Amino acid sequence: MPAIDLRRPAVVTDDFRRRVADLLAPSGFAPRAKGDLVRRRGKNVHRVGFSSSQRNTEGHVACSVSLGFEDAAVRAQSPGWAAGGFLDGPEFDGSWQRSNIAVPGDADALADLVMKRLEFLELMESPETVLSETSRRYVPGLVEPRVIVPYLAVRLGRDAALSYARALLGGRPELWPAFAGACGRGNAPGGHADHGSQLATALADVEAVPPPAAPADVVPSADPRAAALRCFFGRQLRAWGEPEAAAALRRLPDADVHGSYAAQKAVEEPLVDSAAAARVVLRCVLGEDRIPRRPAPRPRLFQYHALHEPFA
Repeated sequence: MPAIDLRRPAVVTDDFRRRVADLLAPSGFAPRAKGDLVRRRGKNVHRVGFSSSQRNTEGHVACSVSLGFEDAAVRAQSPGWAAGGFLDGPEFDGSWQRSNIAVPGDADALADLVMKRLEFLELMESPETVLSETSRRYVPGLVEPRVIVPYLAVRLGRDAALSYARALLGGRPELWPAFAGACGRGNAPGGHADHGSQLATALADVEAVPPPAAPADVVPSADPRAAALRCFFGRQLRAWGEPEAAAALRRLPDADVHGSYAAQKAVEEPLVDSAAAARVVLRCVLGEDRIPRRPAPRPRLFQYHALHEPFA
């Protein structure tokens, strides 16, 4: 086999799609319109989709694969609801680079990844396992509260949705200010909103679920920008080994949050590798001017929820 496939990009993409279809056929997937591969479990739909770039050229054929789970019962309550996303996107792993499937090794790696990630679709068929796993970590393919809350409320009931909410806030206390500021508003925001606001508005859409009461030291915030920054700073501090400082963000007023961001922007080095940038937030939150506990962040691309360690 040549080192690089120089055929037309459309031919290379079609061949790769057929290859994945052959791999998934024994698992019950079959081709459907627009090239998707679909499997049904009762009334639920498991979907594998393919996306290629318009900039593809001979020898460079970028391809992204998505996994989607559509639950009929949840969609009856929340039209259009679906879980999943692109395997190289933030829902699964934003550090994975879009594969050049014209390179045999890259095509092999992407096909292997698709097979591995099928575990996500199996997980979604077990609501009890979803509750257990989302209560302790960010599950690849299932990181957004606006997606998790409706699923749990329909499949397991209101108490399960509330149990998840308590676990997320317990694992990431820095989300409390946005949660407290958004409680009762309803109409959950889009997926780019911070997870505290998402959680509050998603719970408000579940009938008769009283939100958890905020701890006494929480500073409620209705400032979307400050909420997003707290959510980001929390991930940053945790990656640098500072979970206590991350939790203390719940006490940080909005003005100090914005001030920390302004100070971080003045640091002249890449943010993902910058101990100095993490030090800025440490100093503001704890009043301690010191380097973070870890010599480097783990994960390095800490902005992606799915890459993080379990909350505890």
